[in-house]
Amino acid sequence: MNIPIQSIHKTQEYFLMALSKEIYEKKGITAFAPGMSDPNLNFAMQTGDKDGDLEIIIQDVEKFYGGLHLSWGWMISPSRDQTDLKAALEKRGTNLWVAIQF
Repeated sequence: MNIPIQSIHKTQEYFLMALSKEIYEKKGITAFAPGMSDPNLNFAMQTGDKDGDLEIIIQDVEKFYGGLHLSWGWMISPSRDQTDLKAALEKRGTNLWVAIQF
């Protein structure tokens, strides 16, 4: 059975929302925070069209996790062109994960 990649990503997004104690959702970015200090569990991802200045978006996510005192990372998805986002995050030294598209 072939499930569209967008459906898989939406299912993962709902699952992470259910697990998270805190969620940041603005400007096409969602950041999940289950509350454990593990960057493999606390991460942001692009869930819509980025709306606004990329540097400000990244700073807002950094403030979100900083206020919670949590280690975190950023999930880069192959279902969207995120070349600019990936370059900006790598420049900052942010932990990145690349989602695998099946």
